[in-house]
Amino acid sequence: METNNTLIAQAIAEIIVKEWEKQELSYLGFPQSFRQTLIADLIPQTHSVAINIHVLRKELVPLLYARIGYAHFVEQQKQKETKNPFARTLRIHLQQQLDCLREKSVPSELDTAIKVRRSLSFFLTTLIFNDIFQLFYYSDRKFSTPDELKRYFWNEILKMYPLRFDQFIVQLRRNDNDFWHCVYELLNKIAISVTKSKIWSSTYRDIAKDEVVTESYVELSKKVQMQKVVFNDAVHFRNYAYKVCINKIHEYCRKNKQDEITGELDASVFHLVDKSSEASASLPIDYDVENEYAMAQLAAVILLDTRHPLHKRLVDKRQDKVNLLIDVSVNGLSYDEIINERYNGAILSDSERKRLNEKLRQECTRTKKNVLKHLKTILQES
Repeated sequence: METNNTLIAQAIAEIIVKEWEKQELSYLGFPQSFRQTLIADLIPQTHSVAINIHVLRKELVPLLYARIGYAHFVEQQKQKETKNPFARTLRIHLQQQLDCLREKSVPSELDTAIKVRRSLSFFLTTLIFNDIFQLFYYSDRKFSTPDELKRYFWNEILKMYPLRFDQFIVQLRRNDNDFWHCVYELLNKIAISVTKSKIWSSTYRDIAKDEVVTESYVELSKKVQMQKVVFNDAVHFRNYAYKVCINKIHEYCRKNKQDEITGELDASVFHLVDKSSEASASLPIDYDVENEYAMAQLAAVILLDTRHPLHKRLVDKRQDKVNLLIDVSVNGLSYDEIINERYNGAILSDSERKRLNEKLRQECTRTKKNVLKHLKTILQES
């Protein structure tokens, strides 16, 4: 009997220690010495014929939180601002839960269109967390354990996640700094691409990139805050950001008398296309067939817009090749991913995979050149 009591005492001590560490109770302000006292006090109150750790934990945890006055502690936290250990711990936990939810979900349009360091659809920003915390502040519910409290918050965030694009724009207009930081990151990625494709001198690229990012950020934030642009979707927002950056690099080159590089049809050109714009359905009034960059941009518009009057003629007899070009340049698929899709994931030797990679690369290059050549012919005949 004494041995059994000893084992129960050891199990109780282990449960309390793990719960204490799991819920970070010392970090929340409960003294470490209090834990040892609890272990000694709760052992006589916990009765179990058989040592079943799950049954024992179910019986013990409510006693633990009743003894430390957790419900009263939570009520006290409602009176504090969100920059305290309790709120910080809760926010970290909820973000971890959101990250797990993201991994099980199909990527949203917001994340596929605006690719940054983290998922925007499952981003618990400071401002959003503060809003949810305010709901908690006015709630009259009592929470006896941390798990009860976390379930409450989890149910609240499930009502709004994954975030839609319109919610993202609302947060930007509310000046949500966490989301604006992600927009700045997006602009920085775009600026690196456009300066590399438009400026010869590597010496001036970093300087130009920094100026383009800063000025693009100021302009985009002004347009969003003052609601001067109505964004149809996340793709429209991303393409608009590209256009702002392109305009800023043109301004930089003119201002600093830098020669611009003319480009061919490449990935950055596709990103300039605003598929939601009605303007893409018509030809430009004036075009220069000798301007390779202008022709590449027009080709991208036509290829991505099936409504365009020239789409059928430009794509005629080369739909599969155009699809390959779009998969690589727009959808960001690697040659390996395309090979896996075409061969249904069949196991290929390294040499065969290398051969197919090279074949696709050459096919993409030829398609770019042929599309531009064919477009010039169409325009000259018009």
